[in-house]
Amino acid sequence: MLVSILINNYNYAKYLDTCICSVLKQTYPNIEVIIYDDKSKDNSINIIQKYGKKIKLIKGSKKFDYPSFNQANAINNAFQISKGDVICLLDSDDYFEKNKVEKVVSIFKSDKDVV
Repeated sequence: MLVSILINNYNYAKYLDTCICSVLKQTYPNIEVIIYDDKSKDNSINIIQKYGKKIKLIKGSKKFDYPSFNQANAINNAFQISKGDVICLLDSDDYFEKNKVEKVVSIFKSDKDVV
């Protein structure tokens, strides 16, 4: 079961390494990581690019005057290219515990009615 982890980012360079490392060090290995960067003005793109092919990067552009609309746009764009059976959302100023994805997958595997 592939899990897509969708991360939206705008000017959170100081948190990105922690965020990305928390995803790449998951105990569940079958993941894809997609980051939508909303035209950050800080060092975000350089930080994301140092992870190379481990991350799919979408370089977007702010389309709306309201941050929540831009966040929804980022998630939607990342979702459009995702291939996962399960989708997890993560803001770039946050992180996952190391076994979060494993726990989520176990719930999906144990109950076929979970959506």
